[in-house]
Amino acid sequence: PAARLQDLLYLEARDMVVSSRRALVATFDSHSLLVDALGRARVCGSARSPLGDEDGVGKLGLGEGVGCVPRPAVIPTLAHLRILSVACGRNHSLFLDSTGRVHACGAPYAPQRTAREPVVPVWAPELVEGLRDRRVVDISAGAYTSFAIDAHGTLFSWLASPHGALLLGRKPGSSPGTPARVDLPRGACVRAVSAGWGHALAVTDTAARTGLVYAFGRNHLGQLGLA
Repeated sequence: PAARLQDLLYLEARDMVVSSRRALVATFDSHSLLVDALGRARVCGSARSPLGDEDGVGKLGLGEGVGCVPRPAVIPTLAHLRILSVACGRNHSLFLDSTGRVHACGAPYAPQRTAREPVVPVWAPELVEGLRDRRVVDISAGAYTSFAIDAHGTLFSWLASPHGALLLGRKPGSSPGTPARVDLPRGACVRAVSAGWGHALAVTDTAARTGLVYAFGRNHLGQLGLA
């Protein structure tokens, strides 16, 4: 049955941030992330896909063996940090802290994996090492992809994807699991990015023009707007 509004808003108002330009809440098909007034990351939901076809173990970030959290719980390993933004993928979660560093947890997508090759999840959020030297200002997550914008407007993408470099906006041959620059025109400064199931959009500024939108990924349903 559907939850009543009062059931969903059980957290006291003083515990929740209600005014900010950053993403203080994020959802995907089976889990949700929130940032409270103290800058703590909270999570609720299930590690299991509602379709039952994939197991996103680790995406809750609460440690090994935690499969379901019915009410938003503070993620202990991030409790000492002030979280500015969160993003949900189908099997992973992203967190941006106040120092500009990105943390991630969850299960990697492995389309060629056999039944005898178990997924190796990250049970609690870990620092994304490939961005350690970058001050990140925004993050976004698609179903199997992750994106980050640094303070210079450079867009990075990573995480294994069934659609490879095309979906990540990168040249073929690059390692999808390592953050790397998205292949945008020279001089493009990315201001915002949003990732979907199999595609992404990036808003850029250049010296000559502002507000240009670049699209990449799957376009079989016209989702890139390039028809």
